Amino acid sequence: MVVAFASIFIPHTPDPDHTAELITRIIFASVAWAGVFGVMATVGALQIKRTISSTYHGAMSWLATALGLMAFAIFHEIVVKDTELITTTYVAYAFSLWPFLLAGILFMKAGQTLKEATFKKLPENATYVDAVVYAAGLVSNPRDIDTTLDTLRQVTARTGPESEELSPTDKQSLLRVYRSIEDYLVTKEPLRKLTKPGLRARLTTEFQSELAKTEGHSPA
Repeated sequence: MVVAFASIFIPHTPDPDHTAELITRIIFASVAWAGVFGVMATVGALQIKRTISSTYHGAMSWLATALGLMAFAIFHEIVVKDTELITTTYVAYAFSLWPFLLAGILFMKAGQTLKEATFKKLPENATYVDAVVYAAGLVSNPRDIDTTLDTLRQVTARTGPESEELSPTDKQSLLRVYRSIEDYLVTKEPLRKLTKPGLRARLTTEFQSELAKTEGHSPA
């Protein structure tokens, strides 16, 4: 808002359409506000990437890139429209608008990457540890389940990550850990709306079956 207000007092190139000068200044102030907002949003996305689960790092990278390009496109537009340094041909063929088009494509890429990250299905040879790690990776703020994962750390430290090395007791422990993470994803996860059937559909048949047994009913 400070930058937008300050831009009102910056001399502007006269509008060839003779738009009222005050209106021109207000328009440029609005555009400047959007540009600064884009810069701040880019910084915010990069900060979130530092703390969010690694599952979402790719999506956050694309999002930050798209936001950064959008901010560049906005300020680029100001320079193009408010100076006489750019040739008429450059403006006439709307080359100044191309960064906006590319930013839109990058936003779509960010959305696609987010979808791919959260809809991966585990292979049938995935272990109990794989299932728990996969579910934990869907939690956008890993700190919320850090204590829950202590059991996983204890099991892997004692027996190794391969499922055939796990005792029945360890398997039951990992099933409880998964159910705890699943409950968090279904009821508390802020990034995406997830459902229990949707999550379990991505697990191996064996793991789904064992979950159903411990809950007293057959898998769907």
